[in-house]
Amino acid sequence: MYQYIETSLFVMENKFDQAQIEFDFEIPDPNDMVNNLTIGYVEYFGESMDESILELFVDGKSGKREDGLFYASCFDHCDGLGMGEYQGMGPGPALVTVVNGYNSSVLVGDWFFERNELPHIVYDDCNKHNVSLPSNPTC
Repeated sequence: MYQYIETSLFVMENKFDQAQIEFDFEIPDPNDMVNNLTIGYVEYFGESMDESILELFVDGKSGKREDGLFYASCFDHCDGLGMGEYQGMGPGPALVTVVNGYNSSVLVGDWFFERNELPHIVYDDCNKHNVSLPSNPTC
């Protein structure tokens, strides 16, 4: 559907979306049931996400250079991908995912207000180092 969207987009996505993996595709929670099948599926899911998202945004096949991307190698649904420095519901520190020194809030603000002082495409490249599972330490 992306190719048919004419407006600019800023995509914030966790590479290993826990809701998609566990609820949509009904794979058991890898934290509860770790075996070669669950590990293999999570690796496959991440590789498939890379093939679709990185092909469009990083390899430039979308033809839409004004779009933005924050793509973290995390096993989470929306955690760490919010607006503002504090991203929690209760007292205490909340988890804010950081990729290459940036969080999504800072990047989307720069992109939205067209300041163009920060990169518009930021993604974890930790999976290039023979790690096919979630690898961002700030998740």
